Amino acid sequence: MKKPNIAYFKAPASTANFELGQVLVAGTPLKDEYTALVATEGKFTDSTDVEHEFSAERLNTIVEHTNRAIDSGTIVPVCADHKKDIPNTIGSISGRAYTKVITEADLPNPNSKHLVGKLGMFLSGVKVAAAKGVEALKSGVKSVSMGLNLDPNEHRIMELSLVP
Repeated sequence: MKKPNIAYFKAPASTANFELGQVLVAGTPLKDEYTALVATEGKFTDSTDVEHEFSAERLNTIVEHTNRAIDSGTIVPVCADHKKDIPNTIGSISGRAYTKVITEADLPNPNSKHLVGKLGMFLSGVKVAAAKGVEALKSGVKSVSMGLNLDPNEHRIMELSLVP
């Protein structure tokens, strides 16, 4: 089986659309699940400094392929720092991917207001295990990043990671 061509992209809002520092209080999640903004229309550079254009069409293709994989039983993990081994898998996606125009209500981080009015790609049902989430926060997690398969036939989110 061919290894997928994966690129990693930091979310456009500095922490996605929830504040990671407020996700856990005394080791207990504030909510059972979150919705994360993982991409917007525009140009973004991946972790290897390659620039990518995310058009509305491309975002919708990623959503379609991601949801098809989820519907077929594929688990989209939430990882610590893009490490997909068992100790670093700290949750999973129980919801779906979707696009919508970003509103202020989608962005609790005041530094992200420049994204209002852009088309955003979201992942709903982001679940993080409380104990593992606390450890990730203690280790310096500051943002969310998606691992994206670049193969045009499999162009989908492979994982969501909490990253420093």
